[in-house]
Amino acid sequence: MFSPEQCERIERETFVARVESHVEVASTNDLAMQRVADTNLRRPLLIHAQRQTAGRGRGDNRWWSGDGALTFSLLVEEVVVPQSLPVSLAVGVAVCDALRAIASDAEFGVKWPNDVYHCRRKIAGILVERPSQSAGDTVIGVGLNVNNSAEAAPAEVSGLATSLREVAGKEYGLHTVLIELLQQIGHTLAAMKTHPEELHARWQRLCLLTGKQVTIATGHRQQSGRCVGIDTAGALIIESKADRLEFTTGHVLAFS
Repeated sequence: MFSPEQCERIERETFVARVESHVEVASTNDLAMQRVADTNLRRPLLIHAQRQTAGRGRGDNRWWSGDGALTFSLLVEEVVVPQSLPVSLAVGVAVCDALRAIASDAEFGVKWPNDVYHCRRKIAGILVERPSQSAGDTVIGVGLNVNNSAEAAPAEVSGLATSLREVAGKEYGLHTVLIELLQQIGHTLAAMKTHPEELHARWQRLCLLTGKQVTIATGHRQQSGRCVGIDTAGALIIESKADRLEFTTGHVLAFS
């Protein structure tokens, strides 16, 4: 966990108003959702955990994070995050920007709707949730592989994941990476309100699926076709021989 001095630096150098840092929690998103009821807590609230025992991804997915990963959640107000735009894509853009600032020789991209990849391997995941008991709050969970090794991951994950250390060949200070990441997220959340068209262009350029043959699942149905990008509302656009389809939700099963 971070020291009081490190937490103070986060509050001083980023848009975060309050920091909680824990050695271990079940899920930072779950804890942030519990904090929603406390209207006296200053927002944006950052909840960081050195370890998660039950980290979550989209749907029923679990988020694996070994020692050396960076896992945190942000509790922010609606005035910070407009509900009309896809927050997961916007934060994905911010993560890419932060990673390129940290590892300038590497390329990173957004895998719709909520992952960041390097060379076809996942390096970060984003989970956005809106608490039902508070229409004015949003929880943004981020898991970033920094100094952990994909070799230590479960078999079903190890061949699909990577970390910043494996990409750049060196270790990084988690506190320093977090501050860079929060600064980029702060800039991006501001841009959602002031310059959304810039974000549209950014996630279109960073979309890893554009031009690829994609198979996407929605419920019990699967659809394959050529991805032509992400529209301004965050929908993935797939063209098949018979149709042009827009997906606002779904799971990408394969792309090539």
